[in-house]
Amino acid sequence: MVRPDRCERARRGVSDRVAGESEGAALQRVGPNSLNPTHASGPAVRHEPSEWLATAAAALEESHLAAWTASAPLRERFGLEMTWYLQHLPQAQTVAIHGSEATDLEGLCRQIEGAFPEAGALARAVEGKHGVIETLRRRPSESVLLGSAGLVKHRYLVWRDADAMLNSDASLFGRLVDAMVGVAAESEYASEDRLLIQRVLFIGGDSLRAYAENPNGQFRRWLSDGPGEPFWSTVSGITAPPVKRFDIR
Repeated sequence: MVRPDRCERARRGVSDRVAGESEGAALQRVGPNSLNPTHASGPAVRHEPSEWLATAAAALEESHLAAWTASAPLRERFGLEMTWYLQHLPQAQTVAIHGSEATDLEGLCRQIEGAFPEAGALARAVEGKHGVIETLRRRPSESVLLGSAGLVKHRYLVWRDADAMLNSDASLFGRLVDAMVGVAAESEYASEDRLLIQRVLFIGGDSLRAYAENPNGQFRRWLSDGPGEPFWSTVSGITAPPVKRFDIR
């Protein structure tokens, strides 16, 4: 359940941002099909941006989200608008992952490299030196000149069309979900560094919804790494990944 006060606070923030930026500037930032999409597959479904962005943003304060809809145009619009909104939050870093270009580890690593240039070349591996986990553990670059205003307190990963990898390699997808959500839990509950809240927004269609409902998938349980308690559960003290399903409508 998303707390009403958080939803209202997020809604006011979205309204202020939408009102404070011209339509042309908004379209330029998030793409020509996001605010008023026209698609050959049928008429666009219009939503008030402040409503669904506020609801999703408030939900992200509490957990990661597996957001789904069977409508490809609606998925595209939601992904673009959420990326735009999160990029405009103060003291936040937003990493956009385009699922159509991340159907394998090579494609995903290329996009993470672009978001973490200071990390250098990533090893094409989930674990190990210079792998995905080590890179996501890195603290964001911050501006000393801005003082406390330059501190990054939230990191958002927006994985649009995440089911492209799920449909291509479900095992790899599960390992990456486990890694992203696990690093976030470690950062929030076990790190001695200054608190950095990390959240992942997975966006997809029917297959992502089915995966979110699968009790053996990594949205519902930590990946087993042998006998005993899973690694991320031991590190964070959280018994299951904090991922909630979010219906885009």
